[in-house]
Amino acid sequence: MQQNTEMFEGVYAEQHKHCVQMFPVELERYRQIVRQQENKSSSHLLGRKMQQTCSSLTTLYGQANRIRRRFISFMEMTAKTTQALPFDARHTLKDVFRAMEKAALRKNEQDRNRYNNVYDVVRGALVYATFKDIVKALEHLTKEKEIVIDQIKDRFQPGAAAKGGWSDLVLSCHFADSMDAHVFEIQIHHKQFAATRAELGGHSIYAIFRCVAEALEVAGIDLSTNVPPQIKLNGTKIAVP
Repeated sequence: MQQNTEMFEGVYAEQHKHCVQMFPVELERYRQIVRQQENKSSSHLLGRKMQQTCSSLTTLYGQANRIRRRFISFMEMTAKTTQALPFDARHTLKDVFRAMEKAALRKNEQDRNRYNNVYDVVRGALVYATFKDIVKALEHLTKEKEIVIDQIKDRFQPGAAAKGGWSDLVLSCHFADSMDAHVFEIQIHHKQFAATRAELGGHSIYAIFRCVAEALEVAGIDLSTNVPPQIKLNGTKIAVP
C-alpha cells in the first residue's frame, strides 16, 4: 500500500510541476480567489461548522433526489459556459453504502452514524484542459448567483495535495433558493490528473486505501509513524505485522 502511495505521489508531483507550477501568474490569481472565497464562506457561516439540515440517512437522500436533476442541469450549463469537458452525469449520486461507511468511521464517536456531516451525496466533476481554464472557472463559480459556496477545499496549491499526490479543488455548495439548503459537491479537476488516475487505476486503489485508513484511524492506529501498529487481544497488546 505504501509503495502504491509513493508511486502516485511521484507521478502527480511531476504533473503538478508542468500543469500548475508552470503558470505562476495564474497560480497567484488562483490563490487570491481562494482566499477571498474562504473569507466570504466563513462570513456566511458566521463561525458555525458547515452542516446538512438533517441527520437521517433517508431524509438526506430524499433531499438529494429533489435537487439532483437541477444539479445536473447546472453542471451541464457551467461546463458549456466555462469551456470544460462535457459533464458526465453518470455518478452524481453517492452510493448509499459508502455514505453509511463514511458516517460509521468518523474519528469522533459523537459524529458517528450521523449524516449532517456528509456533504457529497450529490456530486460531480468539471474537468478542464489547462490550469488557466480552472482559474477562469473558479472565478465564474464564485460569482454565480444560483449557488452559495459554503466551503472551499483547495488541493492545487503547492504542498496542498491529498494523500497520494492527487490535486483538485472541491466546492461545497447549496442552491441559494433551496428550502433544504442541501449541500452538494462540485469538484474541479485538471484533465491530465484525471487521465493519469484513470490509466493507473488510482481511484480504485484509493477507495480501498481510504476505507482501510478510516477503519484503522477509528481503531486508534497511526500509520504515519514507523512504529508497528498494535491491537488488544484479551487485554494483551499484540503488534500487527
